[in-house]
Amino acid sequence: MVIIISDRDLGHFASKQEIEQYVIQLLSHGKKMTTKEIVERTEHDGLSCPDEPVRFLNKLRMKGQINGQVSLEHKGWLWWK
Repeated sequence: MVIIISDRDLGHFASKQEIEQYVIQLLSHGKKMTTKEIVERTEHDGLSCPDEPVRFLNKLRMKGQINGQVSLEHKGWLWWK
């Protein structure tokens, strides 16, 4: 599956695996991030999740690639590596 990714300067293509690796790298810095923060960061870098963000992140969580839990304080999911 190939996902079209919008890049501000060059349009390019990124595979699902490349996007997964981007998100894993983003979360590898030790800081927990909300879904909104991840979406904002990926969009800023010209990328987008292939599914709805929570669904995409949950798939990574179920594969054991990232961690996540619902946070009442943040009113949504928190994600980390």
